[in-house]
Amino acid sequence: MIRDMRVEDYDCITELMNLLHKLHVDARPDMYMDVDSVYDRNTFLEMLSDKDVISIAYEEKGVVIGICFASVKYKSGMVDMKTAYIDAVVVREEYRNNGIAKKLMNEVEK
Repeated sequence: MIRDMRVEDYDCITELMNLLHKLHVDARPDMYMDVDSVYDRNTFLEMLSDKDVISIAYEEKGVVIGICFASVKYKSGMVDMKTAYIDAVVVREEYRNNGIAKKLMNEVEK
C-alpha cells in the first residue's frame, strides 16, 4: 500500500536513505562522502510538512519497504508548469524487481 510518510517512519526512512546514499558513495566517491545520516530528524519533519515535497512510502504488512521523495516546482524553465523532480526513490533489496519503485513513481505522477 502506498501512503504518505509519517513522523514515526523516521528511523525506517533513515535506514533506506542511508542504503541509497551508500550506493552513491560507493559508485561516485568523487561526488559523495560518507555521512551519519542523510536527513536529520528536523529536516525530515520539515519535508513532511512542506506542501511542495511529495514524501510517500510503500508499506507491506506494517513494514516500509520503499520510499520516494519528490520536489514540486511550479515553473519548468520559463514556462508555468507543475513539475515533480525525483529526489530519491529506494526499495529494500529483498523486495526489488517487483514493481514497487514503478508504483511509487506512478503515484508521484498523479
